[in-house]
Amino acid sequence: MPTYTFTPTDTGTPTTTHTLTPTDTPTDTATPTATDTVAFTPTDTPTPTYTFTASWTSTPTKTGTPTATSTWTPTWTPTWTPTATPTPAPVVDLPPVWFAPEALLFSAGSGAHPDVLDLKKHASDDDTPVGGLVFSIVSQSHPAVVSASVSSAGMLSVVVVGSGTGGSWVVLRVEDAHGNAAVTRLQLVVARATAVPAEGWQRLR
Repeated sequence: MPTYTFTPTDTGTPTTTHTLTPTDTPTDTATPTATDTVAFTPTDTPTPTYTFTASWTSTPTKTGTPTATSTWTPTWTPTWTPTATPTPAPVVDLPPVWFAPEALLFSAGSGAHPDVLDLKKHASDDDTPVGGLVFSIVSQSHPAVVSASVSSAGMLSVVVVGSGTGGSWVVLRVEDAHGNAAVTRLQLVVARATAVPAEGWQRLR
């Protein structure tokens, strides 16, 4: 029996191989003899019955959104933050500080006592050297009994007037290089002579 090969003409349909087995129904009936060869041609057009097995390779059509793996390289843009210039705190210029004795004791009728007290040793200032401090007397309560004076070098001198006794309050002033000033009170006491040596009773705390 003949074998037919069909090639489909459809586009997009896989190539299929068909095997056709026709069924012939002859219309001639011959009674051959021993020496005759009977040949006949079928007149009917057979309707072939065939079975085919399709074999194809398909490429799937992708759907959906593919998951992408990306590498991100950030671009750094610096943000400038200005640094504020701090305002310096105002400098507090303090006045000088006194630490003078409270009183000086003198003998009645003893007269003059030059440079009895170095005021530079009894005052200080944070930013003015002691040599730059200026000392002066503001007031004296009883200069007729005992009087005081201050030299430009800061030395205090005392004069006991007459032979009387008593005392006088002296207000001392010290000023630094910036004009800041401080005052203190010093008592000058005049008394009768005692058996105590002068270096022992002259300065009283």
